[in-house]
Amino acid sequence: MSSPPAVVRERLDRAFQVVAGKGGVGRTLVASAIALRASQRGERVLLLEVNAPDSCARFLGVAPAPDEPREVLPNLWLCRMTPAGAMKEYALLILRFKALYTLVFENRLVKYLLRSIPSLAELTMMGKAWYHTTETLDDGSPRYTRVVVDAPATGHAMTFLSLSRIVADVVPPGVLKVAAEKMAALIESPIDSCLHLVALPEEMPVNEALELAVFSAKKLHMATGIGVMN
Repeated sequence: MSSPPAVVRERLDRAFQVVAGKGGVGRTLVASAIALRASQRGERVLLLEVNAPDSCARFLGVAPAPDEPREVLPNLWLCRMTPAGAMKEYALLILRFKALYTLVFENRLVKYLLRSIPSLAELTMMGKAWYHTTETLDDGSPRYTRVVVDAPATGHAMTFLSLSRIVADVVPPGVLKVAAEKMAALIESPIDSCLHLVALPEEMPVNEALELAVFSAKKLHMATGIGVMN
């Protein structure tokens, strides 16, 4: 089998890769294959599912790993992100102390308020994804050399990927603005990130993939990855 073109290899070697497309086109299968390929080449890979029904675990033939990364195969870690789990982890990163998190975020009224904030779930899950790209081992090397994100279906993927830049541009200076800027910078990195698109050879999936490609270039300023026609 011939090796892939250099531009394809370069995209598949990027540190932060997002796989997106219309629901039912095989997006999760492609994300799992990309992550498995990298892990078999010796990379330390984290595969993140965004609030999904453990499809990555099913494709890989392993047990689900909700909220916390777990090594499921050699060099391959899996984590299904949920809004509640991402909120807890992100809050603990800020508050540092679990007792303080429990006092504030487990309060019934606070929990109700948080549920009422539009798109907060997407922002905290993007924050969790960004955080995992910054983790290091004791020797200072990256804990994960690849982070592959199985994004939600097209409309939700647009929100998931665009929200950090929107928040960074509109909120006043403070902790939230700094965090959103870091998330947006990761998505917009011309060398570290890319967006892979998956479609079926049918009109609606292809149109949604093209729409997402245009949105990525004009709104997200995110590099294009590879296109997969299942």
